[in-house]
Amino acid sequence: MVVVDASVALKWFVQEEGTPSALSMLASADSLIAPELVIAEMCNGAWRMSQTGRMTKEQAMIVAAQAEAADLADAPPAPSDARTAKLALKHGRKTQASPRLAASMVVIPASPALPSG
Repeated sequence: MVVVDASVALKWFVQEEGTPSALSMLASADSLIAPELVIAEMCNGAWRMSQTGRMTKEQAMIVAAQAEAADLADAPPAPSDARTAKLALKHGRKTQASPRLAASMVVIPASPALPSG
């Protein structure tokens, strides 16, 4: 199982430094753990790239559509508050900081159906 966040998942759709490694991980992982809000975070990353001139607004819209089409958000519901507390204790974090971590721990299958082009 591999933990992946939106910055890595965005590299599946945008050619930039680290894209080959992100694609290799996607192809080789048995399963991935990703934030429940991975699509929204990926879209925010594409928007940020469009605001800084790293891509056009049209390209950001294409990335958003491709991310949505990949069904990355089809995942089990977020873990319970008990899981939040366990994660906080295990990783030495405040329990107030752990709900986001717990909510992000959802499993998606490796190799989502990425659109071509």
